[in-house]
Amino acid sequence: MRISEGMKFGLMFDKLSRIQSEINSLTEQQAYEKKINRPSDDPAGMTKILGFRSARASIEQYQRNMDNARAGLEVTESVLSGISDLLSQVQGIGGEGMSPETMAANLQHVRSLTNEIRSLANSTYGGRYLFAGSVTDCEPFAEEAFGATVGVAGAAGNVGDASATPGGTYTGAVNKTFVVKFEAGDVGTASYRISSDGGLTFGDLSSVWAGSTIDIGDGAAVTFDPEGAGADFSTDDIFTVDAYAPGYYRGNSEELSVHIGQGRAVSYSFSGEEIFTNRGEGTIDLFASLDALEEALENGAEDGIRLQLGNLREAATHINECMALSGVRQEELRVAETNYTALYEKVTDLMADTENIDLDRIILELQMKSLTLQTSYSMISELEGLSILNFLR
Repeated sequence: MRISEGMKFGLMFDKLSRIQSEINSLTEQQAYEKKINRPSDDPAGMTKILGFRSARASIEQYQRNMDNARAGLEVTESVLSGISDLLSQVQGIGGEGMSPETMAANLQHVRSLTNEIRSLANSTYGGRYLFAGSVTDCEPFAEEAFGATVGVAGAAGNVGDASATPGGTYTGAVNKTFVVKFEAGDVGTASYRISSDGGLTFGDLSSVWAGSTIDIGDGAAVTFDPEGAGADFSTDDIFTVDAYAPGYYRGNSEELSVHIGQGRAVSYSFSGEEIFTNRGEGTIDLFASLDALEEALENGAEDGIRLQLGNLREAATHINECMALSGVRQEELRVAETNYTALYEKVTDLMADTENIDLDRIILELQMKSLTLQTSYSMISELEGLSILNFLR
């Protein structure tokens, strides 16, 4: 078989191109210290790396969640500790046979402490009220007790022109946020569902017509515009109505939580309803007892004073139990953070094993390839006087 000059050139250039490509690849690996710099370098390896990166991103997000949750719990515990200390001062006013002057002095002292306790119960952190439940933009505790209330019907962002007027007499024992969500809407008529837990769950589908009044739960109601007065219902429109039980508390019973793993969440807040009222797990309404104590001091009623001091001791015990629960949640977060730190390091090591290079080996291999390339150029330049290769080199 005769080997033509063209075949010689082709074989030589194929060999040179292959060596040069290998040198380019090694040079890139040396520069980035990675053996996989694009999917085409190693499709299977790149799939593993993307999986490792996704795992690390999830771990980092969980760690951020835990950092924020732990900070919230630490602030909450600090505030509760301050309230507990103030209640200890309140309980220090007791004593038999107090003179009218002592009663008057104690009354002023209790009023001052009550204001401080209310201020702490209305504390904010990160732009949200700590003890308002999920209604984080609402100051949770009012200075005066209020009666059962059905609030305004919010309709921010609705497409339809329909408006709703709240009504009825709320009979619920706890504060609630009702949500009316339209699943189909038109002029004068709509299909809707009602949620009594702020939109977490919804009830059965019902229909409403312009001008109708619907019972949204526990005596609360809303009335929609009559036909011809803007009763334009639209799909996905939402109305929210806050309903408040009698008392001082304006928040709700929800707790804020964050995910710290797949299907695993930790609460990082306590609702004021749970800690300071008799609607949750506590049995004493803290601010009602403080007001009753002030009234007893003002009237010189020693029996009433003793009764309310006993109630406040019980309230302080419940607050201390909530502080202990906060500590338990913080410890759960610390354990989870320790585990995630170890997992993050393991995933990082696996990713490094997949994509990192042995730099010493790469340098040695690059030197060998470069030497091979130079030798090839020298040999080719001497074949049959092909001096043009000297120029190409």
